[in-house]
Amino acid sequence: MVRSRFSIKLDRFWQVALLVMILRVLSGPTGFLAYLLITLYGVRSPRHTIEAFLLSYFLTLANTALFGDVADGGTGRYIVIFGLTGAMIGRLLLSKKVRFNHAVVATLILSGYIVLHGILFSVLPSISVLKGMLWSMAMLTALISFSSMSESEFRLAERHIYSYLGFLVLLSLLIYATIPAGTMFPYTYLRGVLAHSQATGVLAAMLSVWAFSRILSSPSNNIMDVVLFFGSLLTVFLSGTRTGLISVVLCLTVLLLISSAQGHRPTQHLLRTLRSSVVKVGLAIIAVIAVTNSGILLTAVSNFISKGLSDQNLISAYAASRGELIATMLANIDADPLVGLGFGIASDPSSMLVQKVFGIPISAVVEKGVTHIAVVEELGLIGAIFVLYWVMLISYKSLGAQLAQFGLVLSIVLLNFGEAALFSAGGSGLLQILLLGYASNRISSAWSSRTHPPSASTSLKQLRPNPR
Repeated sequence: MVRSRFSIKLDRFWQVALLVMILRVLSGPTGFLAYLLITLYGVRSPRHTIEAFLLSYFLTLANTALFGDVADGGTGRYIVIFGLTGAMIGRLLLSKKVRFNHAVVATLILSGYIVLHGILFSVLPSISVLKGMLWSMAMLTALISFSSMSESEFRLAERHIYSYLGFLVLLSLLIYATIPAGTMFPYTYLRGVLAHSQATGVLAAMLSVWAFSRILSSPSNNIMDVVLFFGSLLTVFLSGTRTGLISVVLCLTVLLLISSAQGHRPTQHLLRTLRSSVVKVGLAIIAVIAVTNSGILLTAVSNFISKGLSDQNLISAYAASRGELIATMLANIDADPLVGLGFGIASDPSSMLVQKVFGIPISAVVEKGVTHIAVVEELGLIGAIFVLYWVMLISYKSLGAQLAQFGLVLSIVLLNFGEAALFSAGGSGLLQILLLGYASNRISSAWSSRTHPPSASTSLKQLRPNPR
């Protein structure tokens, strides 16, 4: 039997979330006030800190065609990060027992290297140090906040994050279907409530993996997980996020293998879900629409792959989209493989547009496209080793957690092959920081097998031969 558990209760989080959305749409000054509001909300506890980061992600990336511009939005984002980091430090100082897990220690080491590297080697030290400090504070605050929660607080934060992201995706689909501002002009891509179609696609890709993991892991079927899964997949397609779709396919394949190794019989579980009358009706409607609009659908698929270029396959399309960026980065790496340009520095530093307030740089947007190569270009081979160790440790921690947590880490790593955001503390980067903090946390208390799935690492152990 399929049940719906995607209930949105208007608790304090949802009250603040809706108020933030209202303030964001009213005017620029009230949008800045929303940053102050969520900062005050976030200082209350570790869970509130995480939820404030989530709301800050939306505030920063909100579609200006729908919600307007925010006066001093960059400053507001900094207030959130500095304020919540300060609150986290204050809680640590007041706590009698301060214990850092391995993920926090590894992040501290990586953060120290990034900042020191910026001071000593960056071609623009002020930019590298600023970006390094912001990323370090956000990442450490997320990790420590999640590790400081009780099981009940962790579960509540998990529900709030999942339901809020689902709300944003479904609202984006609704706005795209009804309001011109939901389209990424001059193209036809979906951007919904976020500022760019790629940001919407990245969000939907991660959510689809999360929803699919819940479908595989849950002992009972949940119709809203199915709705969010298919709704997110549709959003990825409509947003034109090719890297997102490829990442989703790879993640789903890995999750199916892990679930099968756990003995969950995922194929049978999925078939049982599809036998639901609600799901059958939905799939029948989709099939009818696809058949009656087959010509439009084929054109949409072709445009999704080529994005209006002459490329007819994903490999050539990726080369056309990211090839020039990658070539420039590789040239910089060849010129200086050990040290690099500096954290957060554009491949052509002279092209950077630096926004300053009272002579202090507060923003310098760069486009790299591929995080894995950008890390070597910016931090050199030595820095890349620190980053690789950090990513592997976060991935290992997620293996010992729930299937959804490992799936999210895998999706983030794959998404950064085409949408470089991992080492940014704003926009999609802040959401990825938040989800990595969630994914790296293991609840120590015993979980009921009826409500919480085994960890992903359990399946890996089951794959090992019996030494006896």
